Amino acid sequence: MAKSRILWGLELILCVLFYIFTDSYAGLWLLAISLVLPVVEMIGAEICAKKLFGTLGIDNLGEKQKDMTAMLKIKNTGLFPFDRIIAKIKCENLLTGEAEEYEILASAPAKTETLQQLQLKSRHCGKLCLSLKGFLVLDYFGLRKTKIPADSEKMTLITPNTFGLQVEVVYGENAVLDAEEYSMSKAGFDPSETFAVREYRAGDHIHQIHWKLSEKLDGLIVRDYGLPVQNTILLLLETGYPEKSEEFPSQMEKLVECLVSVSQEMCEQQIVHSIGWYNHKEQTYSSAEIDSLEEFTMILPELLSAVPGEDGTSVLGHYMEQREQCEFAHLVLFTPYLTADASALAERCLVTEVICEKEPRGEFTEEGAHVISVSTENAEAEISYLEI
Repeated sequence: MAKSRILWGLELILCVLFYIFTDSYAGLWLLAISLVLPVVEMIGAEICAKKLFGTLGIDNLGEKQKDMTAMLKIKNTGLFPFDRIIAKIKCENLLTGEAEEYEILASAPAKTETLQQLQLKSRHCGKLCLSLKGFLVLDYFGLRKTKIPADSEKMTLITPNTFGLQVEVVYGENAVLDAEEYSMSKAGFDPSETFAVREYRAGDHIHQIHWKLSEKLDGLIVRDYGLPVQNTILLLLETGYPEKSEEFPSQMEKLVECLVSVSQEMCEQQIVHSIGWYNHKEQTYSSAEIDSLEEFTMILPELLSAVPGEDGTSVLGHYMEQREQCEFAHLVLFTPYLTADASALAERCLVTEVICEKEPRGEFTEEGAHVISVSTENAEAEISYLEI
């Protein structure tokens, strides 16, 4: 645009010199046309640019490190065509806080809709927010840019990778199961309550065998355990940080993948649990009860849009702010750093911290909390077994 203005200025100077040296009305007319025409065109472009509208489109699901195509539809309802339009688009990963801005050069003939493609690729899983921030409309002479606001937003989920692992729930002396009622339709994991008795089937655990009843009926009889309606296990995702590091996006991705893998395994074992997170944009703590893969799938978009932020309070702290005591017998915290809140709660319940670090330290105990340190590169192997 600066180059166009310089050329326009030189053109006006030449017209003035031509008029002075020739003393001809042709030079005067040429000067008037060179001066008035661009100004009229700029005014017309600014007025007619308000007839421009844009909408975005993209698939609801995507995969990380895979190409995605977003579509920008530009609709010009006016009679004035535009051959140079710059569309400004922002793509933000709500989970990791990463953001990129794109510019698309397009044209918009009068009374016409045009489609433009934008190729995207997300480095990490999360919920992507694709938003059209507005248009910059250039006049034909390239002398002025007119800013046109636009409001179009689309979301797409970049699904996390999951991996298989073994999860075992161990009830220690701090774990008090006081569920008021049990499921009438599903067997569960609580040996203190019997859901049903039946004949032994291959694969049944030896601990399930009801020896007295088996002796009485002269055949192996097993007990199906009860499924507490009230959850006793809480999986928490830490989205706050005292100071953001370069590794934070990769840490968040790996922590989510670990949490999702653990939750899916617990769903396969019919272990009822809850998932909790803190959204720093909305400043709200949220949680959901999970007893099936269907319910987990329903809350996944919210989990992947848990906006991170600088915070002196951990997700455990936000959880306890609204409660007089911990409601769960087991807490599993997926976090990029050790938190003192976990050690404080270790006196009331069983606490496990899964920490994602650049240099993993294996398993150790920190003031009563069981800590598993994993890396962003090899977490799948480092957490192949999880005892809660």
